[in-house]
Amino acid sequence: MEYTFFRPQQYGDKYEVKQWPSFNAMLEGYYAEKDRAERLRTKSKELHKAVHNMYERAVRKQAARQEELAASGKSEKLRLYGELLSANLYLAQKGMKSITVPNWYDEGKEVTIPLDLRFTPSQNAQNFFKNYKKKQTAARMLVDLLAEGEKEIAYLETVLYEVETASGEAALNEIRAELKSQGYLKYYKQRDKRQKPADFLRFTSSDGFEILVGRNNAQNDKLTLHTARGKDLWFHVQKAPGSHVVVMSRGEDIPDSTKQEAAELAVIYSSTYKAGTGAKVAVDTTEVKNIWKANGAKPGMVLYEVYTTVYVTPRDGLAEQLKKKER
Repeated sequence: MEYTFFRPQQYGDKYEVKQWPSFNAMLEGYYAEKDRAERLRTKSKELHKAVHNMYERAVRKQAARQEELAASGKSEKLRLYGELLSANLYLAQKGMKSITVPNWYDEGKEVTIPLDLRFTPSQNAQNFFKNYKKKQTAARMLVDLLAEGEKEIAYLETVLYEVETASGEAALNEIRAELKSQGYLKYYKQRDKRQKPADFLRFTSSDGFEILVGRNNAQNDKLTLHTARGKDLWFHVQKAPGSHVVVMSRGEDIPDSTKQEAAELAVIYSSTYKAGTGAKVAVDTTEVKNIWKANGAKPGMVLYEVYTTVYVTPRDGLAEQLKKKER
């Protein structure tokens, strides 16, 4: 950034000029903008740290569940002990520390079964079966918890991406409100300020079709499930956090050039985007009527089965080019 009393000429057309009525007004405007940017940076940093801690905690919890599930696989030994002891009760007596019996499931081998001195052989067998059932039930619960854990990790990944790409305080406030509604952040009513929610990002394709892009998970749900209609075309980067992108069809057939531009915008507004790499990125596309939301699903998480996958490389400056055509 450079201050001057004269219009600079040395940069060609690769710069933006803002003019002020006086030097004092320029400095006041500059420091006001600097203060606003610093407040945004601080708020963004705090929220990012909170979400990152939630994400790390969810990953650790998932790893612990996986270890516990792996350990529960040993429960089959309890069933084996129970069956073999029940079949050989006539050989066992109360007070025995263990008993060695033939293993019918592994011909020619024997198994030594540990016994609890406090119980009869029959009670020991019943305890093996009881503990086996407990571990089986726990294993089934762990499988369900692991599935929920994967969804939670995927959701927090999308929130991290949204915080990193938030365009202003309104966007950060929407993300914070969403996290409160999901129980991730405490809700303090007196601290919440009513602010106008940030609108979708709006673009106009080279064919004149409106393209809407959600800024965060709450907006993604609003765009896909409420704003868009059946024949409107939906785009999202495959298996990665990112914005929902919808081409508003107006009931007309959407040209391939508009579909291409919408797919590129889906990549640009996703966590996979790295400018200048030239890499092709997979983008799923389907009509909005093919999308639904499961009960209890996290914000921004939708399901779809009928879809097409396209591979695109975003063109440099495309977003700015389509923004200029915004109506």
